[in-house]
Amino acid sequence: MFFIDIDSESIIQLNDRLRINLKKSSGTNDHSPVSKVEVKPYAASTFVQVSDNMMPLDNTKWFLDWEYDSIGTKVVTAKFTFVDTTTVEKDFSIVCIDEATDKLFSNDDDLKIHENDIKEFLKQGKISFKNFHRRSQALILDELDRKGFRLRDGSKITKDEILDKSEVKEWSTFLTLKLILESVSNAKDDIFRIKAEAYRICEKNSKDKAYLIFDWDKDDAITTADKTFIGSMEMVR
Repeated sequence: MFFIDIDSESIIQLNDRLRINLKKSSGTNDHSPVSKVEVKPYAASTFVQVSDNMMPLDNTKWFLDWEYDSIGTKVVTAKFTFVDTTTVEKDFSIVCIDEATDKLFSNDDDLKIHENDIKEFLKQGKISFKNFHRRSQALILDELDRKGFRLRDGSKITKDEILDKSEVKEWSTFLTLKLILESVSNAKDDIFRIKAEAYRICEKNSKDKAYLIFDWDKDDAITTADKTFIGSMEMVR
């Protein structure tokens, strides 16, 4: 038996870069050795060889860095060929969206205001921290839901209802910095953990003073009723 493991982001922004990583793929001891590893980044493309030609193959090279130039769902196919000429394939879907659809609350330029060299901490294969900004967006929306903020019809607030991104930009910026520094920290008292804690406090302060403008009644217009102080208020629903 051979098991293909595809490690990749499932959502990517147009012209951002992601790494399709297959290095954790493996088989049972009695399986024929791998002779070639290929990746097809989308259905209409051709396979790209990502393995070397040395035996045994170096699995640390089993990856493809890629950028998509069109939006939509991209079906990635990983293909392994073995010494006995048999093959195994596995598909993985990646959704590519544009900036307007992503509607991230902060960007890398916001991070550089506080940490000029922040891009030194990009993971291999990445050219931006959009994945971290997207995680911050999800956490902010989860926090609003936890506090009981809902739309008039009772549905959850989504990124589409946040009418004024400037109101949550600072919150998202500090949260993203905290997440990035936590990801590179490898000890509870290293400089990255200390900085992450400092940004956690900044994040809390930003959250506690924020006013949220969201389309409460889904009329696509900003009114007085759409502006809400979120601060440390707890609402019960």
